[in-house]
Amino acid sequence: MRYIILIAFLSLILWGCSEKKDGLTKVDINTLNVPDSFSYETVRPVDIFISGLYKQTVRIYGPNEQLLVKGLVDPLNGLHTKINIPYTVESVKIEYGDEVANVSIGTGNMLDHSFLPAY
Repeated sequence: MRYIILIAFLSLILWGCSEKKDGLTKVDINTLNVPDSFSYETVRPVDIFISGLYKQTVRIYGPNEQLLVKGLVDPLNGLHTKINIPYTVESVKIEYGDEVANVSIGTGNMLDHSFLPAY
């Protein structure tokens, strides 16, 4: 019985250490032709402008409810800030007190939203 366990154990070790073919081609990074206009950036700066009637905490969430920024909206000046957001994020959720808004990020990398009542 010990020999069977020993043979199984050794077979498992040899099988686990064997070189596997993954089907991928190895490429030397120094030989790649990357255009000069290619950008390696994964985030973009976004200007945020939020206005509201009351002095209130505002929270901006990205995907999966990830908090991106938290600040205080001043009734006179609003909230103005700049943050870096991944290029893949196209919209955010803004919480201003009890109010919630889903806002898309504009093509000019600007997020402008007002919680002021419309008259």
